[in-house]
Amino acid sequence: MRNHGKSGYSNDFTLNHVAADIENFMKSQNISKAVFVAHSMNSRAIMALALTKPELVEKIVIEDMIVTDDPDTPKRAKQIFDFFRIVDKYIKAIPAHLPESEAHKMILPLIKKFFPENVENFSSANMTLSVPIYKDESGKFSWEINMEALFEFEKNQERFNIDLSKNPTFLGEALFLTGKRSYVQLR
Repeated sequence: MRNHGKSGYSNDFTLNHVAADIENFMKSQNISKAVFVAHSMNSRAIMALALTKPELVEKIVIEDMIVTDDPDTPKRAKQIFDFFRIVDKYIKAIPAHLPESEAHKMILPLIKKFFPENVENFSSANMTLSVPIYKDESGKFSWEINMEALFEFEKNQERFNIDLSKNPTFLGEALFLTGKRSYVQLR
């Protein structure tokens, strides 16, 4: 997904761009139809592709994505972006001599502060939380996400809304998943 991991970074970051990236990748690999498993933000792109180009999508599995207008979404989004802004400052100040494991330990108190319910759930399951950072070739710590594009996304989140005005339909199989410890809960 653009702006994530080692994928290309671009300030053009809308649902349509990401869905087009998926379609272009499929064409470049001669994939005529696929089964998709998607998580979080990428789930919206897969749902949009399934609704606008159903001939490309056999089945979808959507994990941890709010698919309705949830009144808590703006509050949750603000919490996440406030967290990202503070962690962004921390990352820029992490000394280059520290190993990645120590850098993650430095950020753990911030995760605990912003998302105490998640930390408690992960701790009870003997799991660890981390943020998507890595040490680049120069030894500097960087995000595995294009934060500039993500902060721009925050200002204009409706760019990731799915247009349902023409009543699109996906007739393939769809499975929506949420974990016991997920912030997304089915009602």
